[in-house]
Amino acid sequence: MASTSVLSSVMDSDGKIVVPAEIQEQLGLKKGDKLEFIIKDGQTIVRQAPVSSFAEFVGAVPVFANIAEVNAWVRDMRGDDDVVE
Repeated sequence: MASTSVLSSVMDSDGKIVVPAEIQEQLGLKKGDKLEFIIKDGQTIVRQAPVSSFAEFVGAVPVFANIAEVNAWVRDMRGDDDVVE
């Protein structure tokens, strides 16, 4: 049977709350992690927000100024040197 813990925190005038250390440890939270607040049937569930599956690809592709640069990059990645625009 699952155990239940009741922990509390106080919201400051800016709307910020401190997550109790016990909850931080149980959820494996660290500075900068995002949380989700889910309201269901009059209760609020707080959980660590899932990390986007795309987050790991940020910065993997260079920024391009136009479609010609994109096409050139794709040709280079493929090794297509003989294609004419």
